[in-house]
Amino acid sequence: MKSKKKKSIEAEGKKVYRFQLIDIHTYDVKWVMELTKGNLFMLTTSVIGIFLVFAFLVFALTPLKYLLPGYVGTNAQQKKEIIELKLKTDSLENNVNIFSRYYTDWEKFMKDSIPIHLDRLASDSIAVSDREAQFPERGKLEAKYHKDFELLYELDDKSKVSENALILSQLSSPFEGKVATAGNNNINSKDLRIKVIPDSDVHAIYDGVIISKIVIKKRVVFYIQHTNGFVSIYRFYGEALVKKNEKVEKGQLIGVIDKDDKEQIATFELWSDGGQIAAGKYLDY
Repeated sequence: MKSKKKKSIEAEGKKVYRFQLIDIHTYDVKWVMELTKGNLFMLTTSVIGIFLVFAFLVFALTPLKYLLPGYVGTNAQQKKEIIELKLKTDSLENNVNIFSRYYTDWEKFMKDSIPIHLDRLASDSIAVSDREAQFPERGKLEAKYHKDFELLYELDDKSKVSENALILSQLSSPFEGKVATAGNNNINSKDLRIKVIPDSDVHAIYDGVIISKIVIKKRVVFYIQHTNGFVSIYRFYGEALVKKNEKVEKGQLIGVIDKDDKEQIATFELWSDGGQIAAGKYLDY
């Protein structure tokens, strides 16, 4: 009984199976391969064996072996390399942590979230004499830092004022027309009223981004955000030619005044850091 079963297994393993690639249009045989189950088993085993040998060689002959959990090397040189690699990794991690703490402390200091009050040292829980004994240079350093930062802020403010003056000197006129002199309106008015020409163009006074656009029938309102905290506001009757969040350039056409209204009055405002500016001083009217 056992011999018959063995012979049947051997016979099954020697059965030949044919694999063919056939062109479905012409039915021509393009490729043929004949295999038995035994051949297929040997081929699969060989491929797996080659892959295992390749993986072993990759780990054995490259530094990837150091990534294996629990690997300590097979000789003194390898152990030395592992220790050096570990030391370098720990040193790098330590440097990253130090830099991160340094950056965080400076960020807090620059934002003034760590207040320093030299005039209140005497009222602190540590006596001034004890403080000076523990930190003899603290008062000098605090005073120096305050002086340096006050100077930086002062220079920054002066720089911003200079940049603002330069921007104001380069503004383009928003509307075509002349200043309406009715009532208290004049060239020095903060809400500048312009008697515009019908069917004339509306231009951006400087480079910026349309942060708000309101259109109610023919009533158009634009808010444009410029550099250095400037915001310009345009109010007129006509047609809007730009979209919200669209970038605009100085002098770019952003709208057209309604051609049917003969007594058209447009309003222009200019704001800087929350304060309104008399824009007429800087525009050609």
